[in-house]
Amino acid sequence: MNQSTGIRNVVFDLGGVLLEWNPRQIVARAFEDPAVARRVLDQVFQDPDWLEFDAGNMSEPKAIRFFAGKTGLGEPAIRRLFEVYRDGLAPIPESVAFFDAVHRMGLRRYCISNIHHTIFTDLARRHPFLRDFNGVVTSGRVGILKPDLRIYEHLLTTYALEPSATVFFDDRTDNVQAAVNAGIHGVLFTGAETARQCLQRMINTVREDAS
Repeated sequence: MNQSTGIRNVVFDLGGVLLEWNPRQIVARAFEDPAVARRVLDQVFQDPDWLEFDAGNMSEPKAIRFFAGKTGLGEPAIRRLFEVYRDGLAPIPESVAFFDAVHRMGLRRYCISNIHHTIFTDLARRHPFLRDFNGVVTSGRVGILKPDLRIYEHLLTTYALEPSATVFFDDRTDNVQAAVNAGIHGVLFTGAETARQCLQRMINTVREDAS
C-alpha cells in the first residue's frame, strides 16, 4: 500500500488493456470465407446477444447452441469460434510489464471486465498473471455490464476501496466516464507506456500537493 501518494488502487480492464481484443481477427482466423467471417462478426461479437453471454445470462454450451442457430453454421463451427476467441485474448507483453510495475510501486491491482466468468477462469489458468489481482469483478459473475454505474460501485463496496484513491484504465470512453461518475480517476487506455506515465504523473501531483 502506498499511503504517501494518495493513489492506492489501480483497476484494469482486460480486453484492449491487458489482453488483445480484436474480433475481426478472431473471426478471420476461425473462418476462411470472408463472407462467413463478416456474418459471424455481425451476428455474434457485434450483436446485443453477445452481451447477454458476457453478463452471464447464458452458459457457454447454451451460447454455442444459440449462436449456431442464429448464424446457421452449426455447433462445431461455433465451438471452434469459442476456442479461437480464447486464443485471441492473448496477453499484451507491454501491458503485463505495466501490470507488474504497478505491483512494484506498492499499489493494489483490481479488475473490472465485461467477460463471462468461465472464460475468465480459463484465461487465468492459461496466464498466471491474471491470478495476481487483489480483486476481480466480472460481468458474468455479478450480472452487470460496464458502463453501468453499479458494477463500479460493486467493486468499491466489495473491496472497501476509496474512489479518490483508485485509478481505472479502460480502452472505451463510455466505461472511463462511468468510472469518473463513480468518483474514480478514469483514464482512457491508449498504450502501456502512456498509462505508466499518466499514473506516475498522478502520483507525483498528489505528492506535490501534500508537500
